[in-house]
Amino acid sequence: SMGVQKHDKFSLDVYKNFDIPVFQYDCTVSHPAQICDKCKFFPACLSSKFPGKTSWTLKEAIDQSNFSNVPDRSLLMKM
Repeated sequence: SMGVQKHDKFSLDVYKNFDIPVFQYDCTVSHPAQICDKCKFFPACLSSKFPGKTSWTLKEAIDQSNFSNVPDRSLLMKM
């Protein structure tokens, strides 16, 4: 889930309905909007527009989440 800010119902809904890990990314806040057992927050953005903040490409974000070797069509993304 990209850009969680202070609200991220998507992450909580995905976790509750599918019981799968949720990775949250946002370089504009220091902590996740939603906390769940399988949620992991990264203070990073997919952008180069935030000087002084961590910015990743989509590939880098997937690599950081340790999901670079999953089967095709097995990831769900919200931006």
